[in-house]
Amino acid sequence: DTWKNHPNYSGRTLQNDISVMKFSHPFDMNQYVQTIKMPEARTGEWLPDGETVRTCGWGDLTPNGGK
Repeated sequence: DTWKNHPNYSGRTLQNDISVMKFSHPFDMNQYVQTIKMPEARTGEWLPDGETVRTCGWGDLTPNGGK
């Protein structure tokens, strides 16, 4: 398994706190593990204002992992 952090990630500010992970084996799909379609690449823009997106993740929900 491998991963690549965002090239501009800052551990101090957590700006660009995102990575791409590649797994060496498939996952068993179930009610908790499912695929999502990635958006088509667009030239000259990221996402227009008001675009609907879907995200996933894990980790701290508050600064420094506090409750």
